[in-house]
Amino acid sequence: MASPGWPAWRRGTCAARGARDRARGLPAESVLRCALLKQQRQLSYEELAFHLEDSASFRAFARLPLAWSPKKSVLHQTIGALRAETWGAVNQALLVSAKQDRLESGAAVRLAMRTAAVGSTAL
Repeated sequence: MASPGWPAWRRGTCAARGARDRARGLPAESVLRCALLKQQRQLSYEELAFHLEDSASFRAFARLPLAWSPKKSVLHQTIGALRAETWGAVNQALLVSAKQDRLESGAAVRLAMRTAAVGSTAL
């Protein structure tokens, strides 16, 4: 069984895999990248699982471990476990980076975050 201190997405990934794979979970970066693919392409979990299995470009973007493609149930558990606070931290980090690189002032991003906060947080 996974350690109680592990994030929920990690526990869900490990539980969904076989006992021999418990030490190997889907990396946090891969979870976020899969969520971005799902959202940007407007895919279901089943479609996302298919594309991650079938497409080298999807696999490369998601930075999946070699020879490992998550099933739709694992994608649902891991992506669904991402909290609003996680997305807020990701957005804040992107905004800080964009400001440092003088790519974005942050005005439009703050408006978008406020709008997103009012709507559904589900992907």
